[in-house]
Amino acid sequence: MKRIFALVLLAVTLGSALGGCIVVPEGGYHYHERY
Repeated sequence: MKRIFALVLLAVTLGSALGGCIVVPEGGYHYHERY
């Protein structure tokens, strides 16, 4: 059970990290344009 939970947690972490890589730069560019 602990291994399954660890794998799920790792998958969620990687998924959020990949999503952040796509979302963060776009928001960063918008902020830079405003400044």
